[in-house]
Amino acid sequence: MGPKATNRRWVIFSLACGTSFMLYLHRFTWNVVGAILTDKEQMGDDVFTEETVAWVGGMFNITYSIGQVPGGIMSDFFGPHIYLASSIVLWSISLALIGLSVAVGWLVFSRLAFGLAQSGCYPALSRVSHTWFEQDKRTTLQGLVATLCGRGGGAVAPLLLASFLIGYCELSWELSLAVMALLGIGFAVIFFLYFRNDPSSDPLCNETELTLLQKGKNPKAKETGNVLPFKKAFTHVGMLFFMLQQFFNAGIDNFFGLLTGVYFVQVLDVDLSSAAWMISMPLLGGAFGGVVGGILNDYLVKQVGRKWARRIVGSSGKAIACGLVFVALSFEDPAEISIGLFFVKFFSDWTQPTVWGTSTDLGREYTGSVFSIINCSGSVGGVVFPIIFAFILATTKDAGMFSEHNSEFADFTPIFVFVACCYLVCSLCWFMIDCTKPIVADDDPINDEPTIATT
Repeated sequence: MGPKATNRRWVIFSLACGTSFMLYLHRFTWNVVGAILTDKEQMGDDVFTEETVAWVGGMFNITYSIGQVPGGIMSDFFGPHIYLASSIVLWSISLALIGLSVAVGWLVFSRLAFGLAQSGCYPALSRVSHTWFEQDKRTTLQGLVATLCGRGGGAVAPLLLASFLIGYCELSWELSLAVMALLGIGFAVIFFLYFRNDPSSDPLCNETELTLLQKGKNPKAKETGNVLPFKKAFTHVGMLFFMLQQFFNAGIDNFFGLLTGVYFVQVLDVDLSSAAWMISMPLLGGAFGGVVGGILNDYLVKQVGRKWARRIVGSSGKAIACGLVFVALSFEDPAEISIGLFFVKFFSDWTQPTVWGTSTDLGREYTGSVFSIINCSGSVGGVVFPIIFAFILATTKDAGMFSEHNSEFADFTPIFVFVACCYLVCSLCWFMIDCTKPIVADDDPINDEPTIATT
């Protein structure tokens, strides 16, 4: 009996969780900033319309999409260590820049810089999950990293920014953003000191742990220096539907990242401090849903095989979320609506670990590049959908449909109906994705046989 495996994989897992948490903590500050920018009492003559908040916030996605594929390639080729540490520092600085001026041009520049700095993070973390997470636990751990910690950071953002820093500490929103930026830079230092690219180059990882992490991998694959043949990726039918699914999935997500603050504070006329927990509820739902989705993926892989496990979890989550949007719309009380949106995001985001798992299945040693393509597809949706949201809001106003609570703001019902329809499209796409057919075929095909006999 050999020595007990070291625990370096859990240190790396913790750093991955922290990175995902910090990314969403910073990203979802726009919900609070947007609510402040549309507040006439605070902004005076500089007040923004909800349409402007939507499209300025959406500028993030332009550079976020542009940087996805280069970020994925760099993380595959060089490894994620230096890349991620640098990214965290740069996006933290970009966050602080947002508070320097409320001029539209400056906010657009700041959002573009912020998007570029964050663009390669999740492709790199996807690479980390392939390198450092055990195969039979991988999707569960991916759910914890991407959804529990990511969405959890997004849920904490309005509580930390609006309730604590602005409300309790009585800091200006601009100074509060600077404080949050310093938190990010501090974490980047910790990440740089303790992270390593792969187990084989980590002196603190023993042979037992290395063997454990190599189980189920292609022995011919290199941990760095891999470049995906992109022609094969863009002619792979499952990959094309995967990209389409993510275009709608991530595009819809921009509503929760850009406009729920405006929705609760302005449209439903809730005080900012009181609305903080309501803004957080959808993200909390997504955080818990991601954990359940990851566990459900790993369980169903053993029961029905990898292909149908991914399809069942991916399709059912989006279909249920579609129906629950209309349930949330049936409520009148803002608190009840926020609880309804909690469950919408719970089921919608239990598919997020499925996205990570499918990227790993299709990409294997090219996981970072494949995930970057998928995330880039979502980022294109992130560019397009805020424009669609702004158009819907403007059209709604032109049609004379205004909020019952605040007649200066448009009724958001048409946007919710649009979101529900997009969830349905996502649900259907999952049936066209076969994760057992990797983009680059080799002599080590994916075993899709259930590991537990079914009766």
